[in-house]
Amino acid sequence: MEPNPHILKHHHITLSVGTAQEDYDFHTKVLGLKSVKKTALYDGDEPIYHLYYGNDLGDESTLITCFPMRQSGRKARPGTGQIGTRLQIPPVFKDREQNIASYLENLKY
Repeated sequence: MEPNPHILKHHHITLSVGTAQEDYDFHTKVLGLKSVKKTALYDGDEPIYHLYYGNDLGDESTLITCFPMRQSGRKARPGTGQIGTRLQIPPVFKDREQNIASYLENLKY
């Protein structure tokens, strides 16, 4: 598949994840990202956190946002314009690769 020449960069990607604490621990302690913002999604009976992680400055194209959905009992579904993606660990973080693999193996679903 060829890259789309019209998409030069992105602002952020969004993930639907387990609990807020699992999400925070993974992104800050395992990946070493900074928590740069926390808001809430008021789309239902109870609000769902919308957590933002990125580099020290919160620069665009470094942001990952997450909705910890497990506590709501809702399951994610494909959205409009949603695409599949894979995240890759940059070479500078290769020393964290074993920590990441270990963390993912020990997750309880």
